[in-house]
Amino acid sequence: MMNRFYLLIVMLLVSVSCSCSPEVSMPDANLAAAVRLELRLNSTERITRRTLAKLTQLHTYGSNLTGLTGLEYATNLTSLTIGWVRIRDIAPLANLTKLTKLELHGSQIRDITPLANLTNLTSLTIGLGQTRDIVPLANLTKLTELELRGNQIRDITPLTNLTKLTSLTLDRHQIDDITPLANMTQLKSLDLSYNQIDNINSLAQLTKLTKLRLSNNQIGDITSLAKMTDLRTLSLWSNQIEDIAPLAQLTNLTELDIAYNSIRDITPLTQLTQLTSLNLGNNPLGDITPLTQLPQLTKLELSDNSLSDITLLTQLPQLTHLGLSRNRLRDITPLAQLTQLTELDILYNQVADITPIAQLTRLTELTFGGRNQIRDITPLTQLKNLTRVFIGNNQIEDITPLTQLPKLTSLSLIGNQIRDVQVIGQLTNLRRLTLLYNQIRDITPLAQLTQLTSLNLRENHISDITPLTQMTWLRNVNLGWNQIRDITLLPDLAHLSELELRGNPIADTSPLRALLEKNPGMEIYIDVSETDTPPKTE
Repeated sequence: MMNRFYLLIVMLLVSVSCSCSPEVSMPDANLAAAVRLELRLNSTERITRRTLAKLTQLHTYGSNLTGLTGLEYATNLTSLTIGWVRIRDIAPLANLTKLTKLELHGSQIRDITPLANLTNLTSLTIGLGQTRDIVPLANLTKLTELELRGNQIRDITPLTNLTKLTSLTLDRHQIDDITPLANMTQLKSLDLSYNQIDNINSLAQLTKLTKLRLSNNQIGDITSLAKMTDLRTLSLWSNQIEDIAPLAQLTNLTELDIAYNSIRDITPLTQLTQLTSLNLGNNPLGDITPLTQLPQLTKLELSDNSLSDITLLTQLPQLTHLGLSRNRLRDITPLAQLTQLTELDILYNQVADITPIAQLTRLTELTFGGRNQIRDITPLTQLKNLTRVFIGNNQIEDITPLTQLPKLTSLSLIGNQIRDVQVIGQLTNLRRLTLLYNQIRDITPLAQLTQLTSLNLRENHISDITPLTQMTWLRNVNLGWNQIRDITLLPDLAHLSELELRGNPIADTSPLRALLEKNPGMEIYIDVSETDTPPKTE
């Protein structure tokens, strides 16, 4: 009798235990896998309400999630990050009221109503979605960080009462009225780039800002920025600014981007002696003398400024990064004195002689292609620290000097007169190689480049691609518009993620099936017509 009694109690306890912790259905296998990983459950253990109650944080990226059903029982979650997924419905999040941090990246969410009751949130990110209506956010007054990036928002009135915000990102929308931000006086970081804003007077009282990004808008008047003296970083790239006088008050600035405006006079910059990074690209500058008053400047961008004389730059010996592309330079002799340079870009000028560059032995990145008139690259032999070189659209035939660059990992020789790649085959540390628009027929020497992950041979005269089989780490390959007929060996490339084959007279495309089996999800561009005309690219 006593044994039966004990047995009854045991059965009752088991029954109670099971009834208190029913199994939770998670139709999305990827979500279930992420939960199991976080809770350290093996594949045979059930996911129950009790186990989900133990979940306090969950972070998953790029796992092809399509649904969140089942997560509604994770009521103790405080931090949730879901990145690069295809979720449309976030209803299961509605009752997760303990959440303080929520990130939803790259989703297809339109309706964010389920977030309305998550009033404990202090940090919220909704990136690259399809959200238009942000009314559900109006009561999330504990938020200190809010990021709504790349959605389709026009009206930000619902944000008016979120006055505890210290960081706000609203870039890539269709916003034209920022009046609701006027009382957010605790903001330290604000990003309103890529909108339709033409009036920023509402920002005048946001004097605690240290970082402000207003790029790609329609702003002409920046007077309201004058009192933001705590600013360290300011980006006004691509607006309609002519007068930068208000910037003279921002003496704590260290990074300033005012490229793509209509600025002629940069005299106000002489007061910004703490600047370390300055972008003045694509402005009709008349005089760059004021730059000589910036002793801390290490990064300077002067592309598209119609400059023909850069002698004044010799007074900036501390420069480490210099961009001079798309100007009218013929003589680059002054560069020889900038011996601290590690990155230099003189793309699209009228330079024929690069001898002065030989003195810049600290260079790691060099770009000097694009319609210059360079034939001789012998000066490069002195630049032993170069890791990346771009020499495009010149008249270079002899590339032997490149063999003296032992650290080179990225090389681009677009649109030259190269026929023989024997020299390139000796650069065995290369990871990226671009040789499009040349006269190459035989790529046999490239078989030695076994570390390559990216290879572009578009528009040459190549027919035999056998050497590629030695490049087993290749991920991105462009063979478009050559003379390739046989692609039988391509399935040997087990790591490919992107392959361009258009414009080749390929006889048999069946090997691509085997290639796709080895590399599921890879992108292949194929058109077997021999008469295809390649799209024009610069």
